[in-house]
Amino acid sequence: TLEELEAGDAEIDLAGVQGQGGAYAQGGLSAAFSLAQFVDLPVEDVVVGISGRYLYGLAYGETDFNGTIAYFEDDGGTRVVSRDLDVSVLHSQKGQGWAFDAGIAAQITPRLGVDVSVENIGQVVWTDVKERRWSKEGEWDLARVGYNSETNEFEFEFADGEELDEEEGSAEDITWKLPVRVRFGLEYAFDKQVTLRGSVRHTRY
Repeated sequence: TLEELEAGDAEIDLAGVQGQGGAYAQGGLSAAFSLAQFVDLPVEDVVVGISGRYLYGLAYGETDFNGTIAYFEDDGGTRVVSRDLDVSVLHSQKGQGWAFDAGIAAQITPRLGVDVSVENIGQVVWTDVKERRWSKEGEWDLARVGYNSETNEFEFEFADGEELDEEEGSAEDITWKLPVRVRFGLEYAFDKQVTLRGSVRHTRY
């Protein structure tokens, strides 16, 4: 909190701090067609597009943190300590999945057009997942920061002699939902030389 920072003491809760990411190759098919060819429309034209993709997973990584990091004033310096630190890393180089994209574009008038699209509706299932975990119970020093008034220099040093308990093994398969991207676009032609285009995008992780 602000009061803790002003007092020189603070604690950061690492519970819920996570990160994940993956890389994959893809291949698929796409198609687009005009509805004006089949039905009478109240607008100039409506075009619908869809695509399907096969995903081949190349690499995936996921981290999960637990515990707290705290710092406080001690003997003219600042101590940085860890309490019940627990870090796990999951990784895989084998996965497969699928994804779909869909979009629709409407030409409302000869000058005005709008479009909406949704991309990455799908997932990759990662198999042969490996897990590495580092942990240490209790409180232990991470580093010490201070200022030496005799030399007018800042001092920084890591704590020595602390070792984390390490575990390594296999984990269950991971189903990774792809980040879904939604886009809304608008286009207006003032004349043959000036066209205004704009879009709004949103990504859901």
